[in-house]
Amino acid sequence: MKVNKMGKTNITWKVKFWVMPALYLMAWGVNAYVLASPQAMTIGITIVLFINLSVFCLLFKSQFKQVEGSVVNLSFIESVISRKVKNSFLVWLPLIVIGALFGVIGFIVLSTLAIWFSAFVFLFSSSKDFNIIAPYYSCEDERVFQKQSRRNIFNDEESKKIINPATGLPLVTGSSDASGSVYGTSNFNNN
Repeated sequence: MKVNKMGKTNITWKVKFWVMPALYLMAWGVNAYVLASPQAMTIGITIVLFINLSVFCLLFKSQFKQVEGSVVNLSFIESVISRKVKNSFLVWLPLIVIGALFGVIGFIVLSTLAIWFSAFVFLFSSSKDFNIIAPYYSCEDERVFQKQSRRNIFNDEESKKIINPATGLPLVTGSSDASGSVYGTSNFNNN
């Protein structure tokens, strides 16, 4: 682990990103160990808890992929991820400690709630900053992009190679073919 001149440790954002899922996995492991018995009910509870854990890990992976493809400054990414981990941990830890004080059932219930609350805090905290790192594109943004792409097809050098499907003639301008027909239409008389 590197230490910078300010005395802060430099752990990459990629490692920090997976701190909370690792803690969730450990909490699930404790729950699975406590519930380990041949009874169908305890096996069912363990499986449900594992499914919860898996869903959150997939959500974490999705955000990780978004950040990994970002072109934003690494120090900004580092600070946002550090803040998200800190907020998430501060929600998770008290619930785990209180759960441990209430015995086995208390730990199982509160550790499950801790995973839920903590994961939601991680996934949705600092959302404005996270949107700078990994912008979210809505369906409307995609539709606008597709419309612009369709409009730009006629501004290309490739447009000279495009054939008007109605006449079979090549386009000579951005939108009309050799006979003067607009793309997709025909000026031929069918007599």
